[in-house]
Amino acid sequence: MTNERSNTSQTSSTPAEAQAEKLLNASASAILEVNSKGHILFASEPIFNLFGYLPEELIGQSIEFLMPERKRAGHHVYFERFLQQAENRSMGMGSSFPGLHKKGHEINISIGLTLLESDNDNEQSVVVTITEANTLQQVQESLRDSQKQALLSQAENQRLLAMVHNSQNITMLVEPDLSISWVNSALIKMLGYTAEDVIGKHPLFCLADTTPSEEQVLLNQSFERHLVYSGKFQLIKHDETLLWVNVNVYPSYVDEEFLGFVVHINDVDAHQKLIEEALRQSENLESTARIARLGTWELNIADNKLHWSDQVYAIHEIEPGTEIDVANAINYYAPEARPIINKAIQDTIENGGEWDLELPFITAKNNRIWVRAVGYVEYQDGVPVRLKGAFQDISDLKNAVAASEAANQAKSLFLANMSHEIRTPINGVLGMNDLLLASGLNNKQTEYANIVKRSAESLLHLINELLDFSKLEAGKLELLARDFDLRERMTECAQWHVHAATKKGLDFTVDFASDLPGLIHADDHRLAQIINNLCTNAVKFTHHGSIHLAFSLQDASTLLVKIVDTGIGISKENLENVFAEFEQADSSITRAYGGTGLGLSICRQLVNVMNGELGVESQEGRGSTFWFTLPFEAVEQTKSINKQPHLAPSIIISCQDDVISQWQNVKVNNALDVKVVNSMSKALAELKLSQRWFNIIIMPDEHENIDITLFAKSVMRLGRMKMRIFWPDADSECQFEENVLSYATEKVFFDDPTTLLKNLETLLKFVMSHQAEQKSQRFNALENKRLLIAEDNQINQVVFTEMLSYLNIELDIAGDGAEAIRLIEQNGAYDFVIMDCQMPIMDGFEATKLIRSSDKPSIAQQRIIAATAHGMAEDLEACLKIGMDDYLVKPFTQEQLISALIRNL
Repeated sequence: MTNERSNTSQTSSTPAEAQAEKLLNASASAILEVNSKGHILFASEPIFNLFGYLPEELIGQSIEFLMPERKRAGHHVYFERFLQQAENRSMGMGSSFPGLHKKGHEINISIGLTLLESDNDNEQSVVVTITEANTLQQVQESLRDSQKQALLSQAENQRLLAMVHNSQNITMLVEPDLSISWVNSALIKMLGYTAEDVIGKHPLFCLADTTPSEEQVLLNQSFERHLVYSGKFQLIKHDETLLWVNVNVYPSYVDEEFLGFVVHINDVDAHQKLIEEALRQSENLESTARIARLGTWELNIADNKLHWSDQVYAIHEIEPGTEIDVANAINYYAPEARPIINKAIQDTIENGGEWDLELPFITAKNNRIWVRAVGYVEYQDGVPVRLKGAFQDISDLKNAVAASEAANQAKSLFLANMSHEIRTPINGVLGMNDLLLASGLNNKQTEYANIVKRSAESLLHLINELLDFSKLEAGKLELLARDFDLRERMTECAQWHVHAATKKGLDFTVDFASDLPGLIHADDHRLAQIINNLCTNAVKFTHHGSIHLAFSLQDASTLLVKIVDTGIGISKENLENVFAEFEQADSSITRAYGGTGLGLSICRQLVNVMNGELGVESQEGRGSTFWFTLPFEAVEQTKSINKQPHLAPSIIISCQDDVISQWQNVKVNNALDVKVVNSMSKALAELKLSQRWFNIIIMPDEHENIDITLFAKSVMRLGRMKMRIFWPDADSECQFEENVLSYATEKVFFDDPTTLLKNLETLLKFVMSHQAEQKSQRFNALENKRLLIAEDNQINQVVFTEMLSYLNIELDIAGDGAEAIRLIEQNGAYDFVIMDCQMPIMDGFEATKLIRSSDKPSIAQQRIIAATAHGMAEDLEACLKIGMDDYLVKPFTQEQLISALIRNL
């Protein structure tokens, strides 16, 4: 170039020159041509971007024109030195320095200098390449970063490749045609296949048929449409076992070019099995909850937010998800139950613990049901934050219980009715037979009459067995433990069996171990019942040989009883049924020996109730050994056991715990008919309820002041004439009304239990001596009394008549309750009415109600003695509650009948 060049003289340029200038103008750097004197000969267009000057503005200007003032001085020296050395300076190799922009501000630039040779040695020029320094630095830094990143990427790729190879999960590269092109080593670990086995195959070549079809459809769609996918599949391993896996598919692109898929497969078999097990358990719980009608609930106390399970909604008969507030939830309980559940919740919040209630409930559809509500409180830092609980519909259970109770009630009623229907004729048989035996029979006739008596007693025993079985089954059998002499009581029990065995030609022996205690505390009646049943069977099923009854100790407080016989024995296959109800070893036993099959079942249940154990060892054809154990309490050997005193029904009044306790013991041990109360007012209340009481025994504290005269007058006002009152004050000068008999006894001391017991025994003897004396007097007092007997059974009418025939009593008979009321209204009140409870037309209960409601005081206060074949405690209590004064249980003896009349004089 020469100094005549300019950016405007382009018309004569060749196409090559035009293309070169085009390239220069497209560069990011500005190009200047400067002559040896430093004047600009040429400037490319990018100069404007750097300095703000158009190229034509710079032609002819000194290069220093583009420098700040402070840099221009001395510049020509550096420029001349460059021309002399003629050494190119590459851009970026030299220093960066400031340039001066057209607008006057400085810019930071980098330059490169290149000496341009000319054909004329005297004409030299320099090509100056100018670049903004920041851009150059950025390019250089970018290059260095790229080099560094390339090195890092190479290391990272190597590391990632190693990680992929050593991963526990399978990684596959899949071509667009869905063929596997690469797979890591996890394939053989997880599925047992090698890379050679799978290269070129479909990524899910080993898919099991158990995989849900909808998952397969979704997977195929992801392959067809190049979509991301994730799902669970079951694959067939190389060993043909199945494995649950999670498959993730990712499409692979580079610069929008689809290269195929990356497929990741991870083992979720254990997790899936846990999910399936959890699902099974959840379904089982849900099924159980649905079947059991059981749901759960939770209440957040802070925001009062209530959550119910679906079953709770179902029990309420509300659509699941319906929002329920706490107040509304409580209102579903029946009105009478709301205070109970509210109090339970409040008490639990305040005191901790839990509630467990069965309450009536009314559903949203107004159905009345029963629910069991259970709940507890969760605390945080001692503050209640949450209530949780369960809720169950127990209507079916309640109905089942009610049905069961109704069935038991029906069964008990049936047994009671059967008892009545059988006891009533037995009463006739035994009553007439006793009269027959007392009529002066010859020996042969006496033998026949005794056979009749034993037969009737056997039938009565059978009835008692049925009643016992019913009580045991209903859990209503009560034990009455008392102190008794074991040897004496069991010897008495064994005598009848010894007699029966002797008549069959059998030896019957009884053995008591030497270390047995003399006195024990247990229910001797039930013990005797067990032994009687077992010994009766032993005698029944033994035809030759012997029976041995042995008493010994299993340990210091457990009695062991064995009954060993040489009878027919029991086969192994029948041993397990020997204690079953209504069963015997086999049907031929029933045909050959008779019996109900209840005896052993009752024995087993009695032993269980008494906390003992019953068992049997037997060999068919060689005999059996039945044994049982019975816990007992030892009794001090110094204690004496008297025969049961015949004390008439008595009320005991005492406010002293020691005295009350001792009276309770005396009552149980001697089977006394007594009622212990702690005040005179309660004694008077008992007298109002029943006419059966003969004696009142007062045992006050020595510091207690009592007005015995006032009490006696209160007794008399109740119409209790000739009531005997015993009170410990022999020095008293108190005079009772003549219709109330009083006896002053010695004071009873209770320094210690032994002294108190002796005093009580002395007191009993005293009471009974006066009782016997008065009985004789009252026996005579029955003469000329008027008695009405309401009894529908003609045989029992005869029994009543004959039993009372030697007494001078005016006797009327009514066949039912209605006739009894007619006779009372016609003849006026009788001295006594014996009222059978079950009669046709009108029973004794209805008749008693009508009598008590009479507007005539004399009839309303009529003395009524129930005659009932229902001997259970609740039956006798019902007689008293209906308004009867006393009761007589069939079958009864002549002495029992007369005693009932005497105590109701």
